Amino acid sequence: MFSFRFGERTVMFGKIVAWLKFWHEPTTSESKKQTNHAKEQAEASRSNEHASTAVKADSPISEPEEDVYGIDRFAQAIAKSIRHADASSGLVFAVNGPWGSGKSSACNLILHHLAKDEKEGQIKSVSFNPWWFSGAEALTSSFFQELNASIGKSLTEEARVAMETLGARFSSVGPLLGGVLNLFAIPGVGTAVEKAAGYTEKLTKVDRSVETQHLKLAKALSAQDIRFLVVIDDIDRLSTDEALQIFRLIKSVARLPNVIYLLAYDKQMAEKMISERFPSEGPSYLEKIVQAAFDLPVADKFDLRRSMLKFFDQHMAPAEQDGVQRFMNMYFDITDPLLRTPRDVVRLENVLKVDWSAVKDDVNAADFVSIEALRTFLPDLYLAIRQHKGMLCGNADDRLFGRRNRDDDLTRYNAVFLSGLKVDEQEVAKNALQRMFPRTRSIWSNVIETDSDTWRKEKRICSDAYFENYFSYSFGEDHFPNAEFKQFLENAGDHAFVTRKLIDCCQQKRRKGGTRAAVLLEELTVRQADIPDDDIPGLLRGIFEAADIINVEEDQSGAFSIGDNRLRIHWLLNKLVFDRFPIEKRSELIGVASPYSPLNWLEEISSRCWNEYQPREDKEPCENPRVDKETASKLRELFRDRIRAAAKEGVLSTHKDIVSILYRWRDATSAEEVRHWTDEQLEQDEFVVLLASQLVTTGWSHSIGIDGLGDRVPSKSEYRELDASNEIINAERLLERVKEISSAKSMDERSLAVLNKFLSTPDRTVRA
Repeated sequence: MFSFRFGERTVMFGKIVAWLKFWHEPTTSESKKQTNHAKEQAEASRSNEHASTAVKADSPISEPEEDVYGIDRFAQAIAKSIRHADASSGLVFAVNGPWGSGKSSACNLILHHLAKDEKEGQIKSVSFNPWWFSGAEALTSSFFQELNASIGKSLTEEARVAMETLGARFSSVGPLLGGVLNLFAIPGVGTAVEKAAGYTEKLTKVDRSVETQHLKLAKALSAQDIRFLVVIDDIDRLSTDEALQIFRLIKSVARLPNVIYLLAYDKQMAEKMISERFPSEGPSYLEKIVQAAFDLPVADKFDLRRSMLKFFDQHMAPAEQDGVQRFMNMYFDITDPLLRTPRDVVRLENVLKVDWSAVKDDVNAADFVSIEALRTFLPDLYLAIRQHKGMLCGNADDRLFGRRNRDDDLTRYNAVFLSGLKVDEQEVAKNALQRMFPRTRSIWSNVIETDSDTWRKEKRICSDAYFENYFSYSFGEDHFPNAEFKQFLENAGDHAFVTRKLIDCCQQKRRKGGTRAAVLLEELTVRQADIPDDDIPGLLRGIFEAADIINVEEDQSGAFSIGDNRLRIHWLLNKLVFDRFPIEKRSELIGVASPYSPLNWLEEISSRCWNEYQPREDKEPCENPRVDKETASKLRELFRDRIRAAAKEGVLSTHKDIVSILYRWRDATSAEEVRHWTDEQLEQDEFVVLLASQLVTTGWSHSIGIDGLGDRVPSKSEYRELDASNEIINAERLLERVKEISSAKSMDERSLAVLNKFLSTPDRTVRA
């Protein structure tokens, strides 16, 4: 069983190592690494269940215990070489490695292993970071200041003057007074002013050549019992001119006895810089300076994986519904190929630490790690994904799949997502897109995947409802944030809470149209399996009580929507009740909740259940009805009694869905009963205005187009439904009353607009 440890959840890391064995056949030493790592994880889990989420500084290590990438052995070997090297004529060592490979860590570890030698007075080290200074003159000045700081203190006054003169000559900034003289005492001179004056006199009176000063300094250094180690890191961070100045300085003073330089830089980058200024030099330029160059060992892929998976173990884990298998599949196909150096691991860890806490309840862990890896290492692909949601989210359209030119689609997707990427990056990109967005498998693998409900439930990036969460770091309006939905689930059995929540959501409008009530119903449908059986009676009652109130126009079908909230409730019932329980339990649940329904929803649920027992010429009898026949009959009787009572009490004449409910009354009783009642109500002005507003119907249509150039958006049309409604409403009398009322001076503007629209709208044409 796969598992991680994260917060209250436990996921065993030992099984992750098993996955590493599958993907990376280990050597004997690596097998030991795996075994030791599993032990380390078990101990860490017991002692620190809640790991720190502090962001790592991108700083090098300084102790062997911190080494997880095998740098320490390399550092020990170089330290040993430095310790025993013949430096009588000076010596230059170099550590070569790309950016982020651990050069600074290697330098620190080398100094660590030379600490005993330094303590015993055999070596004196000084670190010079040229990245702190800007400009060639500043670099030169600072370089000689550092030499004076470490080397000059043990030399004679004549040797110190020689060193200072060299600095003045190379930097062309004068005798380097001020800060240098304040930092380094010169024996035999009084006050600071006297020191400066005397030193200046010595430097300016004698115009010594650089070679003469170099010989004097070399003579003084050769008499020393101690060797000096000058560490210069971050050379590859400098501009071309600054980097070349450092190499010139080292070249000019590299022949000083007992002075060893340890340089750290990216060899390829350094050679490129040199070639820009000296095309004929290239590698030979560095070879003239450096006597011993060592390539930093490439970080073992297993070690990079181990560090990354250890991070997952401590700080994040796949959501319960995601599964470790998918998490690891995506890791190996997307993230793993992008991690090449230790710094890559640190960069991604820091990104995830900062961003994960903000969105962890509303994204899928595997998808989030993947998209953040792309953002960090393949930013162009990340941007293309963010800008082309329509090409990525949802199901592939299998209806059009056979009719479309797949080559055209392939060309388009390649141009949008793969152009500009290197060949190896293109393979990672295609794997990433197909793993994260199953729709793209129809493009690159000729496979159709359609499982949008599961994708939404698992909060995947390929779900339209969750896509924006991965980019805005806040929940989108097309889904419920996980924390809010959890609160709903905790109270799902409380019918009053459910009703109140639905009504509150109905009052919350979405920027793109509609209300959050529709979102909540859709979320419940997708995640209905999370609702315990014991909570369903209360949940059904709460939904039924709110059904008419939340069935608002904003959430109804139109040009760009696919249903209204009553239809969404039916979808929810299908999964929550009808697909979940046997007919006896279904009948009980629906029978208990239905009496709490308002009139429209009572008609909806009763008709749906009743009609399954009514024979139709064009339809086979229902083999698996939603409720038993007894319950269906009771619901039918309940609706009949309720609507008659509403008509008698005067409530029905103001019903917001009057036309629809009149048809349902007819179905439950007879057209004559309904017509008798409407004939009486037509004498009421308010009832006439209400009928006029609802008998104008809106329809949407679009042309497919024979040549393939059909309508991209549907067109709207309006018409009156008089002929079809004549059996329950006296159409002739209604027209008379509309004309009569519309000419009355006392009619308000809104009602007058409704009546005029009714009069100007054409009747629906019924085709023969």
